[in-house]
Amino acid sequence: MLITFFFETLIPEYLNCTLHGKAFSGRIQPARIGKRKDFWNQLDIAYKDLLIQKTLTTLKRQKLTTPDSFKGQFFTDFKELYKSRMTSDPVNFPGFRLSIEKTLKNNITPCGIIAGIGT
Repeated sequence: MLITFFFETLIPEYLNCTLHGKAFSGRIQPARIGKRKDFWNQLDIAYKDLLIQKTLTTLKRQKLTTPDSFKGQFFTDFKELYKSRMTSDPVNFPGFRLSIEKTLKNNITPCGIIAGIGT
């Protein structure tokens, strides 16, 4: 961005001062260097984030990452073990245990780890 600032600002200012007989200060304003690039870079990042969110939303709607989907995809016969065991909460995260108990009551797997044997 410094090169852009040099060619877009400093050289035209120098030529203008030389043509009109004015003193050229050659002052660099660091606060203005990089603003345009940063804007376009942030805009590009935001656009890519939106595309990623759109893709993730589409995949979530297909329910490809549920425990049952994984079991169906990778196993023909899967027997779950220790289904009633619950994960510990060593730091006492607020609402953690209640959330797990609620999902267990609704027959939903409450965590990402399922112990079992499958073929």
